[in-house]
Amino acid sequence: TLASYPLEHKQVEQQVSSTLSKGESVTAGKWSLRAWGWSMGAGLVANAGYFATFEAMQATTPILARTIAAAGISIALNTPLEVRKTRAMANAVLAKPSAENDESVAQTSSSSIVERAYRSWMCICANAANVIQTAVHFATYHFLSDFAAPWLTTAGGPAVLAASGALGAAAGIVAALISHPLHTIKALVLANSEQMAAVGPLRAMASTTQNVVKAQGWLGLYAGIGCAVARMLLPGTLMFLALPCLQGAVGAAFAQ
Repeated sequence: TLASYPLEHKQVEQQVSSTLSKGESVTAGKWSLRAWGWSMGAGLVANAGYFATFEAMQATTPILARTIAAAGISIALNTPLEVRKTRAMANAVLAKPSAENDESVAQTSSSSIVERAYRSWMCICANAANVIQTAVHFATYHFLSDFAAPWLTTAGGPAVLAASGALGAAAGIVAALISHPLHTIKALVLANSEQMAAVGPLRAMASTTQNVVKAQGWLGLYAGIGCAVARMLLPGTLMFLALPCLQGAVGAAFAQ
């Protein structure tokens, strides 16, 4: 998560700037400490939720079902942080005050149950991209790991770590290519909180998609894809490279 933040910020910058009118500009390269904090929290919660759920269901559930369930629970836990992170990044790029859009998602004590439920629904819809990305990422990783298992069991040592990192990066690239259009829509919708609040998340997402396709064609939905793929190549490799080491260390510690 720490390694991927600069690339993710650049990705959001490219997504938001791709739809600006002539004469409008973004604050290129301006990072936000607030966004970095939300980014770290979102990444830690998402991954902790995924792996805890996946391990808990390992003995009783087929791999595809537990991958989807773990991804869903992971994103349910992660959504409030993810939404704030993306909004904070978009605000930094557009030089808008962060407090503005925090108000639109804050579930204050004065809000009714209906209002809170609606805000949660808006956040979950906006974050649908992450559900798809997480499910595809880990499902592809598990599939590739099972396919390579006969070779990995005989290789051992550093080769296993290198293979795990490479498989994680490959799975991440597949997930990025599939889910990126939704990430672009998410960034644009969350950069325009007023529209989502006025018409609802589904209409805002549909309208944003229509506007992007009309102005730039379908390739417009892939704005920032270079940064998304780069995020999977380096940070994604690091995560899955470290995973076998950490699992072995934790397993040995509990075995004692």
